[in-house]
Amino acid sequence: MANRSHILMDFKDMDTVTPDEIHNRLKAHRYTLRNSSLAPEENAPLTQAEKDMYDQHKLPGNPHPLMLRLPAGIPFILGILLFLVLMPIFLFQPKVNIVTEKAPWLLTGIAVAIKIAWGTLETDVRMIEPFYILSLRHASPKVLTLDYTAMAFGWMPIRALMNGHFLVALVGLGSVLAEVLTICCTSFANVSGIDFTKNPPPARQRRGKNAINAGEETFRSFWISFGLAVSILFFLCFVATSVYSRRRHAFLPRQPSTIASILAFIHQSKMLYDFVGTEGMDNDSMVTRLVGIGKSYGLGWFTGRDGEMHCGVDEEEL
Repeated sequence: MANRSHILMDFKDMDTVTPDEIHNRLKAHRYTLRNSSLAPEENAPLTQAEKDMYDQHKLPGNPHPLMLRLPAGIPFILGILLFLVLMPIFLFQPKVNIVTEKAPWLLTGIAVAIKIAWGTLETDVRMIEPFYILSLRHASPKVLTLDYTAMAFGWMPIRALMNGHFLVALVGLGSVLAEVLTICCTSFANVSGIDFTKNPPPARQRRGKNAINAGEETFRSFWISFGLAVSILFFLCFVATSVYSRRRHAFLPRQPSTIASILAFIHQSKMLYDFVGTEGMDNDSMVTRLVGIGKSYGLGWFTGRDGEMHCGVDEEEL
């Protein structure tokens, strides 16, 4: 949407600068969406207050998302493992079970915290995956239109599996299972696991003053929930370990989290000629056109249209 726009000249020498530097250089400009393309808006100059409006919002300076770095990843994995150990202790140890009786929300709260952290991990994996594929060089034209960030929850892992992006699919599946984990832990709120360590009690012990502390759980449903919770935690640990073994290294000069950050990667790309006339196309039509051209694409250093070296995305050979 910016292949024929004059705004690309505003990104000169911004290939490897930080997001804050991009903001400082562009904050005096106003842009608009016109005819499906970004264009400069010259009829409404910015006031000084508008220029300084977002100065207090500092963008991340690290080129790699926090949740994909080991300082966040190691505590996250250790936290999952710790919960995996503590959950049966809280449920089956008489002296510790009193904790969940006094605070029945505890296990659910920990599960929700894991779910939120996993959602952050998934968001970061979704964002960087197309750029990671491009960094491997000679990527298919389909990668240029790949956008996992906009895919619906639940559909994303299916789509990633169809695309052959198995790690992304596992992370997306982990988000679905994290929801199931929360439901399982909620069922433990008013339950004493000690009462389920023996064979199913006879019917006369399931009611009356001698009834077991089972809440709304049956013998079978408790063990199914417990087995699911343990299995999901093992799965999350496995997938998280795989993510940090494969995606923990920074390979971009900055995070591709804004329109400006991405445009700075392509402002001198020769591949922009392939996008002339695509402003009104939908995703499928654009993919068909790019596949028909027959080029491959990559992320790295390349000679731009101005004859100088740039860091970003362009057609092969870089």
